[in-house]
Order: sequence, then C-alpha cells, then structure tokens
Amino acid sequence: MDLSLIGKQLHWNIVGPLFRPLHLYLDELVDEWRLLADAVAERATALGSFPDGQCGTIAQKTEFKPLPEGASSGRQRMRPPVRLVVPAGVRDLGQAASVSAHGVDVLAPV
Repeated sequence: MDLSLIGKQLHWNIVGPLFRPLHLYLDELVDEWRLLADAVAERATALGSFPDGQCGTIAQKTEFKPLPEGASSGRQRMRPPVRLVVPAGVRDLGQAASVSAHGVDVLAPV
C-alpha cells in the first residue's frame, strides 16, 4: 500500500516532456502494486496474520524516505521506488506483481 501511495505522489507531480509516458506508466505500476498488496493481505489473513493497512500504521512503519515536494521533470525521482519493488531482470509488470523482491512467487496457490 505504501508503494502505491508513493506511485500516486509521483504520478500527480510529473511535469515536462516525459509527462505523458511517465504518467501512464505510473498508473500501470500503481494498479499492479495495489493488486499485489491485496493478494498478499488476503494470503496473510488466510494464514492467520491480520494485516493493518491503516494510514497511520503505514506511515509509522514505512521503510521509504519521503519524496521531495513539488514537481518532477524526469525519471530520476521515480527510479528509487521502482528499484525497491521490482526484482532485477523482471521486465513485465504482471510478472513483477507476482514476484517478491526475494524472487518468491507470492501469488502461487497454497
């Protein structure tokens, strides 16, 4: 959930010649991250762990540094968040959504 909020923050503040492709790309990433968060939370609940997706909990436990305020005109600002979630070598967003940072398929049937 944290990552999808960061993605939306970036999405809302992209400006300049790369606006359109980055804006659309961030929409895709946020959609995939939300689906992944939902799948992981549902799996955790099925296994007896109850996730806390409240804003205060997410803000308190985040490992992400706050993004700089204001507009972003390029790819540099979105690079760190994307690198944290997409494993090296993954090129497809659907594949990235089902593989954790440790290379484990988190959507595999139990």
